Amino acid sequence: MVKAVDIITCTSSDDADQYVAKHYSGDKVLVRCLSSKEHAKYSLEELVQLIAQTGTDRYDPHRKMMFHEFYEAHAPDLFADLVEVSEESPIIGPLFQDFFEKTKGDRQEGVRADIVLLYDPDKLEMISNVYENQEQSDCFRFKHIDRKVQALLAIICISDNT
Repeated sequence: MVKAVDIITCTSSDDADQYVAKHYSGDKVLVRCLSSKEHAKYSLEELVQLIAQTGTDRYDPHRKMMFHEFYEAHAPDLFADLVEVSEESPIIGPLFQDFFEKTKGDRQEGVRADIVLLYDPDKLEMISNVYENQEQSDCFRFKHIDRKVQALLAIICISDNT
């Protein structure tokens, strides 16, 4: 039997950090931030349910990722940050700021993340040498493509990320 994915709603990145610290302190997790606005075909609730059912926001095999031509040779399933959780260091707030800044360059305007996906890093593999002169990357592949849901630890929705 597959454990249900935790779906949490928080009012801020600080609240999200408190949840993450309480449940994962001392652990390493993969953190993927995304914006429901980039999935306009679904409401936030529908998108969260789809992610909970499939284990990923990559539900449309025909939808190309940003910079598809660059990444297609590496075939990542997702982009995420590997972090070690501690009660002393916030994770979500800084990652949200980083997401906003990166989307300014990628999309010509900053996009605010409002969903955080937490993954078990033991169930994904990092794709090495994606970027020039860097062995580490933010590109990951599921070890078992048919068990994506089992890799997903939690979905955190931020209700007010303005």
